Amino acid sequence: MPFWRLSSLLKSNAFKGSAVCSVAGFFFTQYNGSTVANHQAPDITSQKKNLSIPGGVPVSGGALRISQSYVLSYNAEHRVPNWVCERINKDTLTQNATRKPCKFFEDKTIDELFRSRLSDYRNSGFDRGHLAAAGNHSYDQDAVCSTFNLASMGPQVSKGFNSGAWLRLEEYTRSLASTYKNVYVCSGPLYIPHKRDDGTEWISYQVIGENKVSVPTHYFKVILCESGRSEPLLLECYVLANKKHPNKVDLRQYKVPLGYIEKMAGFRFFPGLRDREVIMK
Repeated sequence: MPFWRLSSLLKSNAFKGSAVCSVAGFFFTQYNGSTVANHQAPDITSQKKNLSIPGGVPVSGGALRISQSYVLSYNAEHRVPNWVCERINKDTLTQNATRKPCKFFEDKTIDELFRSRLSDYRNSGFDRGHLAAAGNHSYDQDAVCSTFNLASMGPQVSKGFNSGAWLRLEEYTRSLASTYKNVYVCSGPLYIPHKRDDGTEWISYQVIGENKVSVPTHYFKVILCESGRSEPLLLECYVLANKKHPNKVDLRQYKVPLGYIEKMAGFRFFPGLRDREVIMK
């Protein structure tokens, strides 16, 4: 199994911000407040320790939203996130809460001109697809309910995807927490070109609702597993088309190199990792 180093990703100004702290041997920039617009520095952490991401969050444009259980970058043009990152472990998966009392809600901190609304999804034929899975944060009721924010969701095909292959990938991700100390998960949408009969390539996607919420052609999930401070990190990357998939499909067929997702998404993952060995699972 090949070793892969992330040092080549780290030629950027990584450690800017109000304060720099060390969490589990990694550096993050700590910001006060819940929203950081047009961020340049990739290394941030919430004051809530369960949001620490090794090497910092992905380098991308868009306003950051920091929740109790996840951090996301919001894309105002598409009305969906660029990415949503979480940290899950045995503590976050303790069964202290359920999704039963939670309700989907609009993010009122986003300008109403660029906000997705509940009405956009109504009768659209698409589910409000969690990118921060509610089941990843059953340690606390507020944490579970925070995942019902529309800003952390995207339109997903229901049968065979949101309730099928994507759900199974979420369940697999949670199962890793029984083996590893921490599992860091970044999920998001992709808009992948397709080739027409004349050989030209096009990116085309549906929009829904009055606010023209983009329907991604694909979704990605990047999973980074941590055993211990001195152990190599283990990396798995998946891309699934936003369509119905066969029952009990082998998820391994959706594995891709990290570089493919970065190229399609337009940003880097875990940019602050410095010379730490990462094994592609």
